[in-house]
Amino acid sequence: MPAGGSDDIELLRRQLERERRARASAERIGESATAELWQTVQRLEEADRQLRAKAELAQVSHDMARTLRLDLDPQQTMRRAVAALGTELGVDRCLIRLADDDQGIGTVMEQWVRPGVAALAVATELTDSLGRLANTHAGKAEALWIADVEDDPRLSGVPDEDVRMRLGCSAYAGVPMLVGPRLVGWLALHRTDEPHEWTDRERSVSEGLAYDLGGAILQALAHQQQVETVARLREVDRVKTEFVSRVSHELRTPLTSIRGYVELLAEETFGAVSDPQTQALDVMARNCDRLLTLIEGLLLLSKADSGEGVDEHVALDLSEIMSEVQRAMVPALTGRAIEVTFATVPALQGVYGNAREIEQVVLNLLTNAVKFTPDGGRVDLQVIEGADEVRIVVADTGGGISEADQPHLFRRFYRTPSAIEAEVPGTGLGLSLAKSIVEAHGGVISVSSVLGEGSTFVIALPRRDAADVSRLATPAHAQHASPDPRTRAS
Repeated sequence: MPAGGSDDIELLRRQLERERRARASAERIGESATAELWQTVQRLEEADRQLRAKAELAQVSHDMARTLRLDLDPQQTMRRAVAALGTELGVDRCLIRLADDDQGIGTVMEQWVRPGVAALAVATELTDSLGRLANTHAGKAEALWIADVEDDPRLSGVPDEDVRMRLGCSAYAGVPMLVGPRLVGWLALHRTDEPHEWTDRERSVSEGLAYDLGGAILQALAHQQQVETVARLREVDRVKTEFVSRVSHELRTPLTSIRGYVELLAEETFGAVSDPQTQALDVMARNCDRLLTLIEGLLLLSKADSGEGVDEHVALDLSEIMSEVQRAMVPALTGRAIEVTFATVPALQGVYGNAREIEQVVLNLLTNAVKFTPDGGRVDLQVIEGADEVRIVVADTGGGISEADQPHLFRRFYRTPSAIEAEVPGTGLGLSLAKSIVEAHGGVISVSSVLGEGSTFVIALPRRDAADVSRLATPAHAQHASPDPRTRAS
C-alpha cells in the first residue's frame, strides 16, 4: 500500500476517535444537565407544594380568626372556635378550658365532639401529672403534644393518674391561649381511638387559632362585663329616680299642709299672735317655701331622668311670665341694697312650652344673681327678640365665676368653693334643673363670666310655628347631658 494511503487511513481513524469522544462527552453533559434539571423541577414542585400548604394554612387561620369576630358574646365565640377547629382537623374532641384565678386549668367551658364520640363532662379535671405538664408548657409559652397518653414518659403511670381513663382519649394536645404573659386558657384536642402523631398542619392551625382566641375571649369577656355593669347602673339609676319621685310626692303633701296652717296662724285665723310668734311663723313659712321649691325641683329632675319631655306646649306670654317673676322676687329683695331692673317685654309670638317651668328657670337665675351680687350692685333682666329665637338675659355685677369652676357648673349638687366658703344657701340643683327644663323646650342655656366682674346668663328659646309644636324633641336624660362650661350652680 502506498505511504500516502496509510496516512489517510490513520488520519480518518483519529477523526473518528475524536468524534466518538465528543459524542460521549456530550452525552455525559446532557445526562448531567437533565439530572440537574429534574432535580430543579423537583425542588420547584416541593417549594410550590410548601407555598400552597402555607397559603392554605393561612387561609384556614384567617377564616377561623374571622369567625371569632362575629360578635362579642364570649360563649358564642368559644363555641364557634371549637366547632371550626374540630371540623377542620377531623379530631374527635375539641374543647376549651379557661384558666382559673391562679392561672390553673379550669373546667370545660365549651366543647365540640365528632358524631358518635361521647362528650367530656364539664367538671372533668386533668390528672395531676397532665395538669403539671400543661402548666409547665404554658409557662414556656409552648403547646403540649402527646401522641400516646399510655406511653409518654412525662406522664406518671399510677392508676389514678391514668389520662386515658380520666379523659377518654388516646392522644392529647393542649395549646395555651396567651395574651402577653397572661394565660387565658387552654385549647385542647383529643383522639379517642388510638395514638396519633400530631402533624405540622394540626400544630400550625391549632397554635394560630389559640393565639387569636385568647385575645378574642378577653375582649368578649370585657364587653360582657361592661354590658352587665351598664345594666346594673341603669337599674340602680331607675330605682333611685323612682325613689326620689315617690319620696318627693310623699313629702309635698304634708309640707303643703304645714305651709297652709302656718298661713292660717299668721292670718290669726285661730286667734291673735304676738310679734315674736309672727316672726317665728315667717321663718317657718320661708323654710317651708324652700323645701317646697326643692321638692318641685327634684320632681322635675325625676321627670327628666325618666325621659319625659315638656308636659304641655302652649303659646307662652313672656310678658306675663316676667311679671310673675318680678312679683316673686319681692321677698328676696327685701332688705337688700341692689338695683334690679326688669326691661319691658315685647309682645312675642312663636314661643311654646310650659309657662310654670320657664318661670321657675328665670326665677332661679334671678335669685342666683341676687345671692351672688353684693349690696350696691346691679341685676338686669331683659328679653331680646330674634328672628329664630328669643333670648332671656340675666346679668349681674357680682363676683363672677372662675374658669376652673365653669366646667362643673351643671353637675347636680355641685357648688362652687366660693359659695360654700361664703355659706351662701343653696342645694346645687338649681342650674342642673334649669338646663333640663331649657333643653326640654329645645333651647340652650349659657353664661359668660369674668371673675370679679359679674356674670351674664342667657336662655335661648326657639321660635316655632304652631304646626311644629307637636314635634318638639324630648330631651335625653339630664344627668347624661354634656355640661355647658358657661353656667353657674346655685
